[in-house]
Amino acid sequence: MNVIEIVERVIQEFPVLLIGLNENAEVVRWNTEAEQSLLKSQSSMQGKVLAMADWFEQPEADEIIRDLLARDGDHEIGMMLSHLNAKDEVKHFRFLFRKRTDTLPEEVKLWLIGIDMTDEVNLQERFQMAEQRFRMISRATNDAVWDWNVESDELWWGEGIREQFGYPEAGRETAFSWWENRVHPEDRERVVNSLRDAAKRGAELWTAEYRFERKDGSYAHIYDRGWAVEDNQGKVVRMIGGMLDITERKIHETNLLIRNQQLTEFSFFHSHKVRAPLARLMSCVDLMLSDEHLPAEFRDLTVTIRDSAEELDRMVRDINRILGSGKGV
Repeated sequence: MNVIEIVERVIQEFPVLLIGLNENAEVVRWNTEAEQSLLKSQSSMQGKVLAMADWFEQPEADEIIRDLLARDGDHEIGMMLSHLNAKDEVKHFRFLFRKRTDTLPEEVKLWLIGIDMTDEVNLQERFQMAEQRFRMISRATNDAVWDWNVESDELWWGEGIREQFGYPEAGRETAFSWWENRVHPEDRERVVNSLRDAAKRGAELWTAEYRFERKDGSYAHIYDRGWAVEDNQGKVVRMIGGMLDITERKIHETNLLIRNQQLTEFSFFHSHKVRAPLARLMSCVDLMLSDEHLPAEFRDLTVTIRDSAEELDRMVRDINRILGSGKGV
């Protein structure tokens, strides 16, 4: 196999789109990848003047080709081209128009080298759309929405960081340490380590409760949650989340615990005060019932008094258990 044959084989088997044009912009090479991508056989294109506008939405490509062929010397120009195929699928290609004065085969004066970038472009478009939606959501919610770039270790903040906590960093990026330094010292190591570990492990959801310093120096109780964003290799490159101020809920819970404790102590104390006379009453009733000469009508009345006193005693004990979290007397 001579050099020309080797070159021809490489052209046909090369895994990118290759189109060779002569000085008149006529197709002299059209490889297998070009056939598959543009759905035109080499035999149908051979010797025809190439019109990129027949496939691609950027008509300026033909003008660039004519300009390059008219120039002297070696030149290269890169551009993105979009193509609507027969299946109504939009395909995106990154092209390099490469002119060389000394090439093989000799009749090729301009190479058009195209790489299918459809998956990458679609991924980028979806990412940009998600980015726009994220920014809109960050303006619509009261949460302090954040976007952590794991690689650069920077955090972008939504409007909530100003509205909820008084910081002017809304719509801007800060170093990760800016947030870290405002986490309460007693919570800092636990929370920061858990977030970094979630990013390292690729955890789908991360949550934490902690105290966060406001601009005025006071602390808010925070419920924070974040979601991992992976690249196409499965590596976590960002985490997006939101900080919810639950201070009022925490205050309510604390006040409720205090009131419950006070109520428990109150019930515990007063149940003794109620049960003490009940105990004396039941003792007197038992003494009366032990008298064999007690008239029948008084015995029936005394039994009724005893039953009522025992029922009241049970009620006091039940109330005390409920209010005292199971503590009986």
